[in-house]
Amino acid sequence: MAPLAPAARPRPALQAALVAGLTFAAFLPALSGRFVNWDDDTNFLDNPHYRGLGVEQLKWMFTDFFGHYMPLTWLTLGLDYSVWGMNPFGYHLTSLLLHAANAVLFFLFLHGLLRRVRPDEDPRRLGWAATAGALLFSIHPLRVESVAWITERRDVTSLFFFLLTLLAYLRLADQAPGTAPHRKWLALASLAFAASLFSKATGFTLPAVLLLLDAWPLRRLGPGRTSAVLKEKIPFALLMGVAVLLTLRAQKEAGALYTMESYPLAKSLGMPGYRVSFYVAKSLLPLSLSPLYSNSPAGLLPQILGWAFVLGVTGLVLLRRAAMPAATVAWLSFGILISPISGIIQGGVHFSAGDRYTYLPCLPFAALAAGGLLAAARRAPFRELAGGTLAVLLTLGVLTWRQTYVWRDSISLWNHVLALDPGAWLPYNNRGTAKYELGDVDGAIRDYQASIAARQDWEKPWNNLGVARAGRGDPAGAVAAFTRSLEIQPEQTNAYGYRALSRLKTGDFRGAKADLDEALRRSPSARYHVKRAELRGMEGNLDGAIADCSAALALDPKDADAWTSRGMARLQKGDPGGAGDLQRALEVAPPNWPPRARIEALLRR
Repeated sequence: MAPLAPAARPRPALQAALVAGLTFAAFLPALSGRFVNWDDDTNFLDNPHYRGLGVEQLKWMFTDFFGHYMPLTWLTLGLDYSVWGMNPFGYHLTSLLLHAANAVLFFLFLHGLLRRVRPDEDPRRLGWAATAGALLFSIHPLRVESVAWITERRDVTSLFFFLLTLLAYLRLADQAPGTAPHRKWLALASLAFAASLFSKATGFTLPAVLLLLDAWPLRRLGPGRTSAVLKEKIPFALLMGVAVLLTLRAQKEAGALYTMESYPLAKSLGMPGYRVSFYVAKSLLPLSLSPLYSNSPAGLLPQILGWAFVLGVTGLVLLRRAAMPAATVAWLSFGILISPISGIIQGGVHFSAGDRYTYLPCLPFAALAAGGLLAAARRAPFRELAGGTLAVLLTLGVLTWRQTYVWRDSISLWNHVLALDPGAWLPYNNRGTAKYELGDVDGAIRDYQASIAARQDWEKPWNNLGVARAGRGDPAGAVAAFTRSLEIQPEQTNAYGYRALSRLKTGDFRGAKADLDEALRRSPSARYHVKRAELRGMEGNLDGAIADCSAALALDPKDADAWTSRGMARLQKGDPGGAGDLQRALEVAPPNWPPRARIEALLRR
C-alpha cells in the first residue's frame, strides 16, 4: 500500500487528549477502591515476592509460572510497591493511567486505519470517528473488571504493548518488503508483541488477525506479494508458539486447567457458542454485569442457540464479504481473539464468562463502529449523528461509573454478585471472610453456613467456619468444622494445624499432637513447631521440645515464644544457656508481650 500524502496527515493531539481525559474520568471511582479478596489477597497482600525491584524480586518475576507468565506486568506492580507501598490508591492509579494510554493508542490506530481506508476523507470527520470508536471501547462497562480490579493489571499492560504492535504494523505495511524501513518496523512490531505476551499471553492469536488486516483494508495480499507477507509473520508465529507453551506450563502449575472428567467434551464443544454470543449480547446491552458468572447455562438449548447465532453471523459475513469487508474482518478478528478463552478448555470457576475476557477481543467491534460512523457521516446529517453518538457514549460512561463502585471493596463486590446470583456458593464464603476481617464474626459464620448450604463438598467454607468458631471461643465447634473440611479434602496443611490449636483448647492433647505431626510433615511452620514443643514439654520430652523450638527459630529467628519455650526446656535440663534464650526472647518480643513480666522476674532470681 502506498504511503499517505503528507497533506492527509493531521496531528490529532486534541482528540487524543479528549479520549484520555474522558476515559480517566469515567473510571475515577476506582481510585478509592481497596484490595479485594478475589485474588488480590493472594497476589499482593500475601505475596512478598513482587514487592520492589531488587535482584530477588526481579528473579521471581521472570521465573514465576503460577497461573500466568507475566514478568512485565509484575515489573509495573513492583514499581507500584516501590512508590506506594501497600496503598491501593497507587495501584489503581497506575491501572487507570495505563487504560487511558490504551485508549489513546487505540485512537491513533483507528485514525491511521481509517486514513488508509479513506485517504480522501475530511480530516475532521476522521478524527471524530476515531475519537468515538476509541471511547466506545474505553468507557464501555465491560472494561471495568480489567481496570478496577488490581489483579487484572495484566490486561491493561498486555493491551498497551498489543496496540503498540498494531501501530508499528501499520507503519510496516507502508514499506516495501525487504527494505531497511520495513525491517525496522518489523523488528519493533515483533518486540512490542513479545512485550505484550510477556505481560499476559491473551493476544497470542494476533498473527492470524494481521493476515486478515493484510487482506483488508491494507490489501497487501496478491500475486507476487503474498509470499513476502507470510514470511514476515514468522517472528510473530514463533512468539505465539512460545507464549502457548509458557501459558500451558503456568496453567498446569496453578492447577487451573480442568480435566476431561470435570469439564467433559460436551461442554468443550458447546460452551464456545454460548460464550461468544454472551459477549456480543453484553457488548450491545451491558446490563447485569457481574464479577463472577458462576453457573453454567441450564441444558443444551442456550449452547445450541449460541452456536446458531455464531454460525449464522459467520456465514452471513463470509457470503457478503465483498460487500461487507469491514464487518467480515471485524467479526473474524473477534472470533480469533476470543477463541483461547471461549470455553474450548476451562480453568477456574467461571463456567459462563468473565467481563475481563472482552478487554482485547472486543477491539474489532469498536473499530467497526468507528468505520460505520465515518461512512454514515457521508449520508446522515452530522448534527443528528453526533448527537446520537454522544448519547450512547454518555450512557456507557454512566454505566461504567456505577459499575466501578462494585469493586470498591470485598463487601461491595460480593453483595453485587449475590444480588444477581443468590444461589452462588463462592461469594458467600468470600463475603464471610471480609466480614470476619472487619470483626463481624456472627455475620461471617452466617455467610460460611450459606456457602456450605449451596455447596457442601467444598472444603474452604468449612475451614473458614472453623476459624470463626475458634475466634468466637467455640473450640469444639471449630474442631467439628475442621474435621469436616479434612473429610472433604484430606490433602491440606493448615486445616490440620488449625484443628490442632482448637484441640489443645478442648484438652485433646493426643489428637492435637497427631494433627501437629501431620501439619509439620506437610509443611514447616514456626507456630506449629512451638505448639508441638509445648506438648512435648508436658510429656517430659525436653530434647524433643528443644528440637522443635530450634526448628521454629530456623524459620523465624524473631519468634519470642520459641526462644521462651527453648529457654525453659534448657533450664529444666540444667543447661544455663537457657537464660540466654529467655533474654533473647525479651529482646525480640514487643513491649506489651504478656509473658514479659514473668520472664523478667525469673531472670532476676
